[in-house]
Amino acid sequence: MVNGTVYGTPVGQTPGTVVLFSNNVIGSIGNFSTGAAPFFGFGRIEGAPVAFAFGRSLRLNNISMRFHFFALPFVPNKVTFSFLDLGGTENLAVNGGAPFVGNISGAPASIGGLTVSTMSGVTPGGRRGTVTIKGQPLRDVTIGGQELWIDQVCASN
Repeated sequence: MVNGTVYGTPVGQTPGTVVLFSNNVIGSIGNFSTGAAPFFGFGRIEGAPVAFAFGRSLRLNNISMRFHFFALPFVPNKVTFSFLDLGGTENLAVNGGAPFVGNISGAPASIGGLTVSTMSGVTPGGRRGTVTIKGQPLRDVTIGGQELWIDQVCASN
């Protein structure tokens, strides 16, 4: 992932476009929902305005990123990621299911039959933290947001 790389509408991409392949994890961009009509904005690799991870991260602005795990040499039963939420609504979904729409730090304890736990704290202008999703099957995770940065997406078993 190169700093400054842009995904989505500004570069003529459409929902479902595969935009990254890293460590056998495939990332595709998709629509983002606030509970009304879907949006398809942009994602960009950049340094976050508030430190929360290791340098560059993925900024999601009215767009989602779906991380597919089928190319991994194992079936994950745990996925974690770090986030910086500076406002707006977020989406979180597993295995292609309907997304949770709300504040990611308030995600429900179960999505799509899998266990979700969130640890977060206050940071200037918002919240930062970590989301952990556990259970099987865990084929993919979709994360979307309006003013959301994510980093350190890690699948394990």
